[in-house]
Amino acid sequence: METYFQVDYMLISFDVMRRVIIAQWLVSPTSEELRAGSYKVIDAVKEYGTGKIVWDTTHLGTIHPDDQQWASTEYALELKSAGGSYSAFIIPQEIFTQLSVEDTISQGADLVPFAYFSNIDLALEWLIGR
Repeated sequence: METYFQVDYMLISFDVMRRVIIAQWLVSPTSEELRAGSYKVIDAVKEYGTGKIVWDTTHLGTIHPDDQQWASTEYALELKSAGGSYSAFIIPQEIFTQLSVEDTISQGADLVPFAYFSNIDLALEWLIGR
């Protein structure tokens, strides 16, 4: 596993063997941090030449409606254009955060194929099969 980017709110790694980017939200980010971290994922897609991404949203927290709109439109289009091809989401067990994450993702669902998982092993298994 190779660390690509790390700050107090996010860790982006690259699984060299599986050629998968793993984006982990470590704490609930501010709107600015959410966007900055998300753009770093696009940078990683370009650098590593893979569009397979595991998004660990376990600690993401509830997403503000403005950020939901941005993520499902502008960001989703940019990710797709950069080469984003599959997204596996590890979703939190806390129901309000889970609903917030699922609502955001479903709004941009037609751009990049995705699936929800309870842990990283299941997410990686799904991505490897793509």
